[in-house]
This record gives sequence, structure tokens and C-alpha cells, in this order.
Amino acid sequence: MAPGISRTVAVVVAFALVERGLHLPFSIYSTFALEARFGFNRATPAMFLGDRIKGVALSALLGSHCFMVYFGCCASCLRLVAPWLGGVDGSDDRHEPDLSRRHRAVVQ
Repeated sequence: MAPGISRTVAVVVAFALVERGLHLPFSIYSTFALEARFGFNRATPAMFLGDRIKGVALSALLGSHCFMVYFGCCASCLRLVAPWLGGVDGSDDRHEPDLSRRHRAVVQ
């Protein structure tokens, strides 16, 4: 895979880890306070931590590969479709205005 795709997957994984970290206090409250109040909680802190670690491991194993395939397909489709769209992928700058020429005309 291309290095750009790997970088994109790394950013998505980083955002997912930050989201999990921000959501952790709410999960703890939901599991140990809210569920315990109504008698649904049978989890211990060790079980809770083990489940979280397993969830992160499965997400890392399965999710990163799924994102790699998804972003790889997107990149391949863009390479196939870009010629019909007039080079919108940045490889063709014919449609970009020449700002230096415009700037010189305005200045003079």
C-alpha cells in the first residue's frame, strides 16, 4: 500500500484511540454506577478492563486492515476516474490560475 494510505489509517486509529479514552469515564459510570443501581451489573473491574483491552486489540487487528482496503479502493478509483474529471487529483495544473502573472498585472 502507498505511504499516504498508511498515514491516513494511522490518523484514523489515533482519533479512535482518543475517542475511546474520552469515552472511558462514561463507560465506567454506565457500567459500575448506572447498571449497579438497577441490579444489572455483574462485571468486576478486572472483567471491565479485560473487555476494554480485548476490544482495542480486535479493533486494531480488524479495523486497521479494513481501513487499509477501503482507502486503497478509494485511491484506485480516483486514479481510474481522474482522467475523465479533468485531473482533479492534483496531477494536472492546467486549470489552476497563474497567480504570479495576475499579480504582476495588478501591480503594474
